[in-house]
Amino acid sequence: MLSLLALIWGSSFILIKKGLTAFSPIQVASLRILIAGTILLLIGFKHIFKFKKEKFLPLLGIGLVGSGIPSILFSIAQTQVASATSGALNSLTPLFTFFIGLVVFKDKFDKNKLGGVLLGLIGALCLILFSNGQSAELNSYAFLIVLATMCYGTSVNLIKNYLQDVPSTTITLCSFLFIFPVFLPLLIYSGFFTEINLSDNDTWYAFMAIVLLAVLGTAFANVVFFRLAQRSSALFAASVTYLIPIVATIWGFVDGELISISHFLGLFLIIAGVYLVARKSA
Repeated sequence: MLSLLALIWGSSFILIKKGLTAFSPIQVASLRILIAGTILLLIGFKHIFKFKKEKFLPLLGIGLVGSGIPSILFSIAQTQVASATSGALNSLTPLFTFFIGLVVFKDKFDKNKLGGVLLGLIGALCLILFSNGQSAELNSYAFLIVLATMCYGTSVNLIKNYLQDVPSTTITLCSFLFIFPVFLPLLIYSGFFTEINLSDNDTWYAFMAIVLLAVLGTAFANVVFFRLAQRSSALFAASVTYLIPIVATIWGFVDGELISISHFLGLFLIIAGVYLVARKSA
């Protein structure tokens, strides 16, 4: 399950990049959420009836911080940040999973894990400040990805602490449906239905990249991830980011992105930090 997620999510960054060639960040994010939610509704309608009203707030929170907000942040960031760098920064997720679990959910303190968090953050700074000679403006976009990983870390802890008894498909479906009222108006307001011409080959190619991102990288992958988070520790589930940057870097290289020494240095520090954080849980 971990390897499958790494392959799918590691490919998500290049799909976001391709989608952005014809669509705005808001359109990419909105289409991703709405298409994924529609697919989930079609194949898992019966799971709505397993929803319990006392689980509404955790499910809404997971919809927002686990999918909605990160989809916008990544789409905006990747207008300026290379997909390989995005994949590497995504590896911060386990570090924020630990930190948020410690601060918010009162998990047991471990100085080695805290050291791992600090090491990973140093690696992230290497990527943001030195990767490919990016300007300060571009670096500010990279911090949006860091914020997205904080959202992911919050989502994992919500699942582990409040939704252990809820089927993973129910978590995925309900969390997406609850944020539909946010993203449908966003898509309408973005001009998608009035300004976009899908008969254009380049636009159609970008649209299909978003569809693939929504179906595999969002709907299917979230079901698998939530199941993994329930069956293992929160940190182990988040450790899928060990492998994601490898896949993302390969795709970036294939697509002609410049992969610098600072990229590998930052990635190494992040992965070393993730190891310190997750080794006991795994």
